[in-house]
Amino acid sequence: SDQQSITESVFELVGTITGLFDELEGQLAEYEDGSGYVSYEELTDEDRTAMSATLGELSESLATMAGVLGLE
Repeated sequence: SDQQSITESVFELVGTITGLFDELEGQLAEYEDGSGYVSYEELTDEDRTAMSATLGELSESLATMAGVLGLE
């Protein structure tokens, strides 16, 4: 049914979003420094590119949520 298809899509998307948040948290954990984080200037271009890619994927996934839920 359509409802089952929507439910499966929502669960899949939530799993994707959760995984991307976990990935981003893991990336950020590498730069913890005491109660904060190292300066952005200390990151390499490779570090910035990796986090930017994760943020891009996360942004795209979050942007599709309303459509998957039928709220658009």
